[in-house]
Amino acid sequence: MARRRRGGRRLSRPPAAQPRGICATWCGPAIVAGARATGRDPAEVNLIASVFIVTDESKIERAEAESYARQQIAFCASTPTYRPFVAYHGFEALDKELSGLARDGRFADMAAHIPDALLDAIAVSAEPAGVGEAIRARYAGIWSSASTPTR
Repeated sequence: MARRRRGGRRLSRPPAAQPRGICATWCGPAIVAGARATGRDPAEVNLIASVFIVTDESKIERAEAESYARQQIAFCASTPTYRPFVAYHGFEALDKELSGLARDGRFADMAAHIPDALLDAIAVSAEPAGVGEAIRARYAGIWSSASTPTR
């Protein structure tokens, strides 16, 4: 079912092959339950995603963007709060490994432990001209809007 946001604007429904994943099976039900528990209409809840983007004009800048995304993912994945998220993507042991590195103060080593499959599941990777469309293709109908962390 496509979601509506304030003002009645309909957000397009993503194709079935699109990776809705955790947004639909983990976050979505929790948000619906939370909205209903507080007497709010779940359709009126605006959801804002923080999107890691891997892009840039040169190979060097793109590699820097990828490194930044891996660092951010590694930090988040090292915290107990994100264990269900990491497990959902099939990397149950990774969060404990990253937590150990963080406990030992080895923050600089953490990004190297993020596998490509997890990076691809979380970050949006596209050429600069296609970033907006790549974000819409992945998150339309799930999130109301997106923001991007800066590096």
